[in-house]
Amino acid sequence: VCSITRDEAILCLKACEMDPVRAHLNVVKERQKNAAAISAELSVPIEVAHRELSAADGDAERTRRGLAQQLLAPTLDRLWNLCDQGCSVASSETGEVIMYPDLLTRKTPDEDLAVGKYTQRRIRAIMAEIPGLGNVSKAELAIRIHDDEVTDAVVDVVEAARQMGCLADATRYLKVECQICYTDHPHSRILSTGHCQCHVCAGCLRQHYQVCIREYNLIRFNCPVCSLPNVLQMVDDKEFLQNYLGNLDIFLRNLLPGEEHNLFHQKLADFTLRRSADFMWCPHCSNGFVNEIPDRYCVVCPACHKASCFRCKAKWEEQHEGKTCEQFQRWKRENDEDYQARGLAAHMAQHGITCPQCKYRYELSRGACIHFTCSQCKHEFCSGCDNPFMRGEECGRPNHRTMGFHCHCPRDCYSRLRDSTVAELQNILAKSEVEFRTQPTDVQVQQAQEASDGEDPQIKCSISEQKQDGGRMFDELCDKETAEGHAGLCEKHYREYLVQVINSRALDPAPFMTADQLFVVVRQNELEDDAPERGDLTEAQHRDVLLEFVQERIRLTRAKSAVGFDLGGDAAHDSDDHGTSSDEN
Repeated sequence: VCSITRDEAILCLKACEMDPVRAHLNVVKERQKNAAAISAELSVPIEVAHRELSAADGDAERTRRGLAQQLLAPTLDRLWNLCDQGCSVASSETGEVIMYPDLLTRKTPDEDLAVGKYTQRRIRAIMAEIPGLGNVSKAELAIRIHDDEVTDAVVDVVEAARQMGCLADATRYLKVECQICYTDHPHSRILSTGHCQCHVCAGCLRQHYQVCIREYNLIRFNCPVCSLPNVLQMVDDKEFLQNYLGNLDIFLRNLLPGEEHNLFHQKLADFTLRRSADFMWCPHCSNGFVNEIPDRYCVVCPACHKASCFRCKAKWEEQHEGKTCEQFQRWKRENDEDYQARGLAAHMAQHGITCPQCKYRYELSRGACIHFTCSQCKHEFCSGCDNPFMRGEECGRPNHRTMGFHCHCPRDCYSRLRDSTVAELQNILAKSEVEFRTQPTDVQVQQAQEASDGEDPQIKCSISEQKQDGGRMFDELCDKETAEGHAGLCEKHYREYLVQVINSRALDPAPFMTADQLFVVVRQNELEDDAPERGDLTEAQHRDVLLEFVQERIRLTRAKSAVGFDLGGDAAHDSDDHGTSSDEN
C-alpha cells in the first residue's frame, strides 16, 4: 500500500503499546484514510495520492499543498500568459486594433482605457482562481510583480503579493542574495539554521550538510557562513547539546533526502554513545562497545571476542587478574622482556594519544605535528593538550577572526615546550624534585650489542609515529640514532617524554621562564595592554612582576587531565614520594 518513515513507525508503535501487528494495521489504515481524503478533495487518482504521501513522508498537509500547486500551475500560467498573447481593443478615434503585451505601458487616453479594462479582467480572474490572495490591491500587486519580470515562478509571485504591501518590498522579498553562491532567490527559499541571521539558499545549505554528514563530527554542524553556533565551546552543556541536536534533526528532516537523514541519525546515535562514561574502544580490533558492568575491569569485545581492561584500556593479560592497573604495569616493567626491550617507547605508546571527543586511543607519538585528526569521529584537536582546533571565527577572540585553523594551547602544552632544550626541561623536573629517566634499559643495551657484531653498539629510537606520504597516512618507527643521556630515545622524542612527565606532575613551567618567554605567554593570551611595564625595574625585578601577573591572570587549566605517568625502570621505584595516581588527580 505504501512505504512509511522511521518516525511514523515509532509513533505507531508507541500508540499501540509496542504491538507491531496492531501498529502495522493502524499505520496502513491511517495512510489509506489520508490518501482517500486527498483523492476526493483534489480529484486525483488514489495511486497519485499514495505516491505523493510517500514522497512527503506521510505528511498529509504537505501532500495537499504540493498537489494543489501542481494542479494550479497550468491555470496560473494561462492567466499570466494572457498578456503575452495581447489584448485586442479598438481605438475610439481610428478604429485601429491595439495590442497590449505590456499592461503597465500607457501612451494615449484610449490606450489607458484599454489597459484599465484588461487589468480589471485579470484581477477578477486571479481573485477567482487563487484563494486567499486577500483583496484587489494584492491581485494588482501580483500582476505588477509578474509583468515587471521580477521572477517567473508563479507560486513565488503569489506569495510575495500576500506577504508584501508594495512592489519595492515584493522585489526585495523575491531577490534575497545567498551568501554562499551569490545568486538571488525568493525569501521562501532562503533558510537559516536558527542561530544566526545569515541568508543561505536551500541548495547551498543542503550541500553543506551533506558534506558535514560524510566528513565531519556533529560538533562541526553549524552555519557555513558565520560558523554559529560554536558547539565546541558548549559541548559539555548537556541541555544545550540536547536542544541543539533535536532542533537540527527536525531541520534536516525537511532539507535532506531520506537516506542521508538516516545517516545523520546513525551519526547522532554514535555521537551519543561515545559520550557515555561506560563506552570504550577495543584495543584489539578498534570496535566500540558499552561496558554493561562498569565495576568489572576485564571486558570482552562483542566483535573480536578478545579481552581488555576497561580502566587502563590495555589488552588483557592473565597477570592483570587480581592486580590494579598500576600493579600490573609494574609487573610488566619487571618481568616482560618485550616491554623492557622497548624501554620508554612502550611507556609512551601506553600514554599515547586519546581523542577527547570519542575516547579512541592511538598508541602513537605526538611527533612533530600536534594537529591531530581522529580517524573515528573526525574531531581535530591538539595532541599535546586536547584542546580543539578551531577556525578563526569560531574561537570568540576578535583578533583571531582572520586566522586559519588554530588552537589555544596552555603554556605547559607540548606545542609550547617542544622548542625548549633538553637541559631546560630537565631543569624544571630536577628543581621540582621529580625524577626522570636518562639511561636505556639493560635489555635495550644488550640487544644493541648483539646487533653490532663487535662494533660500537648504537640504540635506535623505537617510537611509533604517524607519518604522511602525499595523501596517505601511515604508522612507522622513528628509527633515528639516540644520544647519550636520552634514555634510548632520539632528541625529539626524549623532549616529548620529559614534557609528559612535567604534565603528569601538573608542573607549571612559568617559574623557570625568562622575562622574554613570559611576555610571549602574555602576548599569546592578548593581555599586552594589561601587562606591567618595565619602567625603572631591573630585568630580574621585571621578570618577577611578569611571573606574578602570568600566574594570577593566566591560570593553568589543562584540557588533558594530569594522569600518573609511569617513568619505568629504577627511576619509577625511586620517585614514589612525588608520583600521583589518576584517582588522586
